[in-house]
Amino acid sequence: MRTNFQTMTLGAQVRLMDRSNAMERANARLASGKNFTRPSEDPSGAAIAVATRSELGSLDNYKAAGEDATARLQTTDTQLQAVQDRLTRLKELTVSAANGTSGPSQQAAIAQEVSSIRDDLVHIGNTRYLGQPLFAGFASTDAVIYNAGTSSWQLTGAPTEKMLRSISDTDTVQVNVTSTELFGVGGGDLFTKLDQLVSDLNSGNAAGIQSAVAMVDQSKSTVSTMQARIGAAANRVDTMATRIEAQKVNAQSRLSTVEDIDLASGISEFQRQQAAYQAALGATAKSIQQSLVDWLR
Repeated sequence: MRTNFQTMTLGAQVRLMDRSNAMERANARLASGKNFTRPSEDPSGAAIAVATRSELGSLDNYKAAGEDATARLQTTDTQLQAVQDRLTRLKELTVSAANGTSGPSQQAAIAQEVSSIRDDLVHIGNTRYLGQPLFAGFASTDAVIYNAGTSSWQLTGAPTEKMLRSISDTDTVQVNVTSTELFGVGGGDLFTKLDQLVSDLNSGNAAGIQSAVAMVDQSKSTVSTMQARIGAAANRVDTMATRIEAQKVNAQSRLSTVEDIDLASGISEFQRQQAAYQAALGATAKSIQQSLVDWLR
């Protein structure tokens, strides 16, 4: 079958379009800095990129959880130290009162300071973090409440109400301390016992004052245990945060290897496709110069 002028022209156009498209793809990769702009250009690379981005998303979630855990733990640790400071002063006062060397006026002054420390502890116990009570577990009410109707103290937040944060695929940490854990003492609560201490100081009940010394020691030991727990959790979060950052760097490196173009090779590829396109233009220009007379010969 004889090739006519129209067939030759259409073939030349198809070849020029192929060369033009190849040059445009090379130019797009160079301009975007990416090995592919559509998944169809590199299905295998696109699949790896999707999986790696999913991994990075998970790592970002763990990082955010770790940052929230760190902030909450730091706030809790600060308040626990404040409680410990108040208890240390309370220990000094109870020991002084228990020595039996202070008179009624001094006992009354100590009772007044004990009441002030109790109020400070209530304020600390009702500390809020991001608008929510820090020591009330899952509840939204204050952690320490005085019920005037029954003249009794109520603690909100059971030890079982654990706020957990997932900081990796396998690690979860508890980031809270409840008021029951913190202020529970001797089968009751610290605030009720402080009220009793104030009463004993005002009435000169030596036996009650003596027993308060052991009660304060027990409370201080409880707070120390809570501080140790919070400190251990903070160390775990810090360690995992460092590991998460290393994993992110590794994942980003793998993603860059798949997606990002090598600049030198990208420029070389574009120049090669550009040269091929120019060559195709030149060859086509020469091949379609024949006139009708040339075909009729």
